[in-house]
Amino acid sequence: MGGRCSSPTLSIASSTTSGGFKKSPHQGGCMRDNLASPPHHAHHYSGDAGPSGCQSQAGPSGMQLKRSSSRPCNVPGCTQCGPCARQRPQEHTMVYREDTLVSGALEALIRHAIPTPDYFPEDAYLFAFLLCSRLFAPLNDVLVRVIRAMDRCKDERRSSMLARNVLRFLREWTDNFAYDFREESMMALCIDITQRLVELLPACRREVSELQTDLLAKLTAVETYEEFLNRCGSVRYVESVEELTAAQQEDQEPVATPCYLLQGSRTDVMDMVRTPTKLAHQLTHVELERLSHIGAEEFVLAFMKERGVSTTGDDGSGAPLKKTRSKEAYEDWFTRLSYLVATEICKHPKKKQRLRVLDFWVQTARECYNIGNFNSLMAINAGLSLAPVARLKKTWSKVHCVKCFTVLQNLMSMSDNYKSYRTTLAAAVKRSKQQNVAAQVPGAHQPPEASNDYIVVPFFYLLVKDLHFLNVGCADRLPNGHVNFEKFWQLAKQVTEFIAWKQAVCPFPKNTDVIMYLQTSPLLTDNALALASFECEAPDNGPEKEHYKSLKK
Repeated sequence: MGGRCSSPTLSIASSTTSGGFKKSPHQGGCMRDNLASPPHHAHHYSGDAGPSGCQSQAGPSGMQLKRSSSRPCNVPGCTQCGPCARQRPQEHTMVYREDTLVSGALEALIRHAIPTPDYFPEDAYLFAFLLCSRLFAPLNDVLVRVIRAMDRCKDERRSSMLARNVLRFLREWTDNFAYDFREESMMALCIDITQRLVELLPACRREVSELQTDLLAKLTAVETYEEFLNRCGSVRYVESVEELTAAQQEDQEPVATPCYLLQGSRTDVMDMVRTPTKLAHQLTHVELERLSHIGAEEFVLAFMKERGVSTTGDDGSGAPLKKTRSKEAYEDWFTRLSYLVATEICKHPKKKQRLRVLDFWVQTARECYNIGNFNSLMAINAGLSLAPVARLKKTWSKVHCVKCFTVLQNLMSMSDNYKSYRTTLAAAVKRSKQQNVAAQVPGAHQPPEASNDYIVVPFFYLLVKDLHFLNVGCADRLPNGHVNFEKFWQLAKQVTEFIAWKQAVCPFPKNTDVIMYLQTSPLLTDNALALASFECEAPDNGPEKEHYKSLKK
């Protein structure tokens, strides 16, 4: 798959990130709060006791092979303790560098994630494990092990302690990776565990009920969202401006309009919003709504698809996984917005109106930048850079804010791997965190526009690209067969930041008419855009003239 992580940017020391997450009201702390530093001293296990003298062994390059006395000692060749006599030592090895877990045998990592009466895994470790372990082992195997641990615990007092830890474990899982439980096998195991929890610890019945209610609400929300996507249907492309006008007018007819589309002027976005600021606000509503439905696990599931890993369920039935399409839908939205920008401009044959629309979208891009909505900014920039729009030289020469557009293009330039954008994003994240801290200080003055600073909508394509290269550029397993947990930390770090961004609440007034127009209005095809562009401004060189002739045939 790739070489071992060796770049400084992939070292544990550089995998720190600020928390930026709210503490869950159902537990003492949220696992993501502690991702600012990978867990230290992760050496607790459950199981048979080993000799007290076999606590650690020096490893290569300053590494330490650590284990608790409650587990096999793992000293190579040890046959003195019962556990080591029964099991291969490497099955329980976890390797640390400077007190930070860097790799481990898969069996050891799984056992380290399972709670016991006396032990609960570190929050950061559990988050990284649940996010990435699906690359190596079926998730339902982890829940089966939890059930077996509950069955083995016969002591009443210890059973109650275990029940508390298992409830917290299940809460962490359902809070952060709820879509895992869309699978029937996973939901069945979840129900089994919650029933056992109530039997073992009747006092936790209310907490169990809250967990089930919250999980059901999340699963219902994503199904409702997917129904909305189905109602919207695939993008409607039309072959000419005349067809576009007819389709938009048809959408206004009460008889022809689907029930989920609200009434109102739907022939031009400028008929619905009067200022670029208000349009940027509605775009931010769309971005945050779509972003909020993307599950953290969807990124890792995409890795599995890239590798051709089986997408059948874990229950042995061979049934396909219930695929969550939120990530793909969000990527499609970017393309849709780009083409919407080009369509809105090229559909106007009159220069004055076309100039007005072009200038309006440039200003909207600037407002998206001011808000921190970089995904819409990039999509608008892409639409304005499409050939049918970019070639309209006479129109561009009259645009009032063309200098602003040039500045935005430079900020979002691909040069040096989007260096300018990354710098801008880092500044926006820092600003957002400062505003969050200030908001928590009693009596602190907050200007009316400060709520804008809470929002960071990243350029999603680049986020996915970074995760992809991290995945393919770092080996999953090391030469000794260990799972490369340094890679897990890095993936968890970036996904943690993403979760913080998608939890933002849009503070702007919502205009449903505009939002529906942005997501359902028909678009011109590539050929239709090119033809409309040539009819706006005649071709002025040989290749353009040839292209125009071919389109007119």
